[in-house]
Amino acid sequence: MTPLANAFKKGINGWHQQQARIQQAVRSERATHAAELHDSMAQILGYIRIKSSRLASLCHDQAHPSIRDMSDDLALQANCAYRQARELISTSRLSLDGNSLIDSIHNAVDEFEQRSGIVFELDNRVGQKVSTKDDIQALYIVREALCNIVRHSQATHARVMLLRQANDSLKIRIEDNGIGFKENNSRQDSFGLKIMQERAAKLAASLYIIPRKNGGTRVDLHIPGANP
Repeated sequence: MTPLANAFKKGINGWHQQQARIQQAVRSERATHAAELHDSMAQILGYIRIKSSRLASLCHDQAHPSIRDMSDDLALQANCAYRQARELISTSRLSLDGNSLIDSIHNAVDEFEQRSGIVFELDNRVGQKVSTKDDIQALYIVREALCNIVRHSQATHARVMLLRQANDSLKIRIEDNGIGFKENNSRQDSFGLKIMQERAAKLAASLYIIPRKNGGTRVDLHIPGANP
């Protein structure tokens, strides 16, 4: 049995090494894509954003009202596209950088609060040393939910709660007091919501996006097997 056990152990070690190489390759390609976005798309969108804003200013001075409306819309959409490209670049480079998942969530809450006029509250009831099957996937979902609040909710207050469930699962609840989750909004951001669902599936987690009774939206992410 000893040779068999040694062969099995060797095979397991080889599998883990292969998985580590795959993850490193994925991270490397993600960084390459981020660099390409920065060098091409983001720079072009930045140029369009500046020019469209200038065009809108000129149209306000002398153009017909319908042209002013159109130029304002172009400037708004160009600014939105530029902002989203910057967010994609940031997300592509995302890593825990030696931090725990909890620390990274805390940093994300601080970041989005500084980028908006929304007051964000973090209610951590699980401590600092919780880990999941894939902490990066969990962090992606949290960041996307926070980004949606800033983009779409028109909220003044948002809260992120970290809760330990009876079955040792981790619940991450993200809620806001905004305009709520409406059907037309879901179609506009359906791609982002689909990605959130796909990332939850990689964690074997359950993701629920529901309206709050008193207004606003609630995102509940239940992650099984979270380690204290």
